[in-house]
Amino acid sequence: MKSLNTLLKEYILMRQSLGFKLQYIECALSHFICFLKKNKSRFITSDLALAWATHLGTATPINAVKRLSVIRSFAKYVACEDSRNQIPSPYLIPYPKTSRKKYYIYSNKDFLKLMKVTTNFNNDFIVHTYSSLIGLLIATGMRIGEAIALNQEDFNHHEGVITIVKDKRGESRRILLHSTTTKALKSYEEKRDMLFPKVKGSPFFVSTFGGRVDRSGASKYFNKMLIWANIYSATPKPRIHDIRHTFIIRTIERWYEEGKTVEPMLPHLSTYVGHVKPSSTYWYLTLTPKLMNCAANLLDRNMGVLP
Repeated sequence: MKSLNTLLKEYILMRQSLGFKLQYIECALSHFICFLKKNKSRFITSDLALAWATHLGTATPINAVKRLSVIRSFAKYVACEDSRNQIPSPYLIPYPKTSRKKYYIYSNKDFLKLMKVTTNFNNDFIVHTYSSLIGLLIATGMRIGEAIALNQEDFNHHEGVITIVKDKRGESRRILLHSTTTKALKSYEEKRDMLFPKVKGSPFFVSTFGGRVDRSGASKYFNKMLIWANIYSATPKPRIHDIRHTFIIRTIERWYEEGKTVEPMLPHLSTYVGHVKPSSTYWYLTLTPKLMNCAANLLDRNMGVLP
């Protein structure tokens, strides 16, 4: 009979062959198997699965549901090897009621303020770096993680294109840039190459230490910009990732104002911003009153109410 650790290795390899990454799942299930051993059980039981998923009451409800789901998938696999392993019911933990997170939607005035206050930094290169980085996020709706992961060869100023080598889906995509964005990035590129002609790993956005701009540094500088622009204390709390939400919403609103048929264009927007599925983009139709109206019109059209 195979041990649970052996079955876990097989399970992970099997799912990775299907394209799943599973770093969190492998770690979580390894901890769960250790938990079973501490409780002197060689098999998965519903009681122990529930105890581990809830961590004896210390886990948040949503995390407990996710942990139980991870165990259930693995239990289905190992039960085929040995039926003494139980498959926990999905109803052991009630799914918690969740409220949608509120996002700060930046106005054009907010963006102008943010770009203006980059000049407050006392280092010229930081000014160039963050005016270029934040400007790129505003212009393209890229994820901050995608922007700071860019390498120098990912920007083609001749074609006005940025290539995201691996996005959230593990795929590559090309982002067509406006000519003004291309010009600004080319200008930053020239300044960067003068100061740092040789950078390890060839990052596009470089810190004052000569390495890649990291997430914590970007967040620190962005919070300073929010304070200088008198936006920091707004409700809900503005975040750097909300620039992406704003880009998507403003794009759909602009199409709507221009009288364009929005519905067939949404999949193209999904591809541009790197959404895993079009439904992730459709979700934005409920975030502002203007887009709620757009969503209502789409629904009416689909049901034959509108021509």
